[in-house]
Amino acid sequence: MTLRPQPQEHIHKHSFDIKSSKVFIYVVITAVVCLASLVGNFWLWQSKQQYKDDALKFRIIRNENTITNIKKKADGYDLGLKQKADSLMQRKLK
Repeated sequence: MTLRPQPQEHIHKHSFDIKSSKVFIYVVITAVVCLASLVGNFWLWQSKQQYKDDALKFRIIRNENTITNIKKKADGYDLGLKQKADSLMQRKLK
Protein backbone atom coordinates (compact mmCIF):
# COMPACT_ATOMS: atom_id res chain seq x y z
CA MET A 1 0.00 0.00 0.00
CA THR A 2 1.25 3.34 -0.97
CA LEU A 3 0.21 6.49 0.75
CA ARG A 4 -0.89 9.36 -1.35
CA PRO A 5 0.43 12.72 -0.37
CA GLN A 6 -2.20 15.05 1.03
CA PRO A 7 -3.04 17.97 -1.29
CA GLN A 8 -1.85 21.21 0.11
CA GLU A 9 -3.96 24.33 0.16
CA HIS A 10 -2.42 27.27 -1.64
CA ILE A 11 -3.31 30.68 -0.35
CA HIS A 12 -2.66 33.52 -2.74
CA LYS A 13 -2.41 36.99 -1.32
CA HIS A 14 -2.08 40.11 -3.39
CA SER A 15 -1.08 43.36 -1.87
CA PHE A 16 -0.49 46.71 -3.44
CA ASP A 17 2.19 48.73 -1.82
CA ILE A 18 1.39 52.41 -2.33
CA LYS A 19 5.08 53.13 -2.01
CA SER A 20 5.72 51.18 -5.19
CA SER A 21 6.33 53.56 -8.07
CA LYS A 22 4.01 51.75 -10.51
CA VAL A 23 1.08 51.69 -8.08
CA PHE A 24 1.66 55.30 -7.05
CA ILE A 25 1.78 56.47 -10.67
CA TYR A 26 -1.41 54.52 -11.46
CA VAL A 27 -3.24 56.06 -8.48
CA VAL A 28 -2.09 59.57 -9.39
CA ILE A 29 -3.07 59.16 -13.05
CA THR A 30 -6.49 57.78 -12.05
CA ALA A 31 -7.06 60.72 -9.69
CA VAL A 32 -6.05 63.24 -12.37
CA VAL A 33 -8.37 61.62 -14.93
CA CYS A 34 -11.28 61.65 -12.46
CA LEU A 35 -10.63 65.30 -11.60
CA ALA A 36 -10.43 66.24 -15.29
CA SER A 37 -13.69 64.39 -15.92
CA LEU A 38 -15.45 66.24 -13.10
CA VAL A 39 -14.17 69.61 -14.30
CA GLY A 40 -15.19 68.81 -17.88
CA ASN A 41 -18.67 67.71 -16.83
CA PHE A 42 -19.15 70.89 -14.79
CA TRP A 43 -17.98 73.05 -17.70
CA LEU A 44 -20.35 71.28 -20.12
CA TRP A 45 -23.22 71.67 -17.65
CA GLN A 46 -22.56 75.42 -17.40
CA SER A 47 -22.41 75.85 -21.18
CA LYS A 48 -25.66 73.88 -21.54
CA GLN A 49 -27.31 76.21 -19.02
CA GLN A 50 -26.04 79.21 -21.00
CA TYR A 51 -27.51 77.76 -24.22
CA LYS A 52 -30.86 77.30 -22.48
CA ASP A 53 -30.80 80.92 -21.29
CA ASP A 54 -29.83 82.17 -24.75
CA ALA A 55 -32.60 80.14 -26.38
CA LEU A 56 -35.15 81.57 -23.97
CA LYS A 57 -33.96 85.13 -24.64
CA PHE A 58 -34.12 84.50 -28.40
CA ARG A 59 -37.69 83.21 -28.15
CA ILE A 60 -38.72 86.25 -26.11
CA ILE A 61 -37.13 88.65 -28.61
CA ARG A 62 -38.66 86.78 -31.55
CA ASN A 63 -42.10 86.93 -29.92
CA GLU A 64 -41.69 90.66 -29.22
CA ASN A 65 -40.85 91.23 -32.89
CA THR A 66 -43.85 89.16 -33.94
CA ILE A 67 -46.14 91.14 -31.65
CA THR A 68 -44.73 94.43 -32.99
CA ASN A 69 -45.30 93.29 -36.59
CA ILE A 70 -48.89 92.25 -35.81
CA LYS A 71 -49.56 95.63 -34.17
CA LYS A 72 -48.17 97.45 -37.22
CA LYS A 73 -50.34 95.38 -39.57
CA ALA A 74 -53.41 95.96 -37.39
CA ASP A 75 -52.75 99.71 -37.27
CA GLY A 76 -52.31 99.77 -41.04
CA TYR A 77 -55.55 97.82 -41.49
CA ASP A 78 -57.39 100.20 -39.15
CA LEU A 79 -56.03 103.20 -41.06
CA GLY A 80 -57.12 101.65 -44.37
CA LEU A 81 -60.60 100.96 -43.01
CA LYS A 82 -60.90 104.52 -41.74
CA GLN A 83 -59.88 105.91 -45.13
CA LYS A 84 -62.44 103.71 -46.92
CA ALA A 85 -65.15 104.71 -44.46
CA ASP A 86 -64.29 108.39 -44.93
CA SER A 87 -64.38 108.06 -48.71
CA LEU A 88 -67.78 106.30 -48.54
CA MET A 89 -69.11 109.06 -46.29
CA GLN A 90 -67.84 111.70 -48.74
CA ARG A 91 -69.66 109.93 -51.60
CA LYS A 92 -72.90 109.82 -49.64
CA LEU A 93 -72.68 113.53 -48.85
CA LYS A 94 -72.26 114.51 -52.50
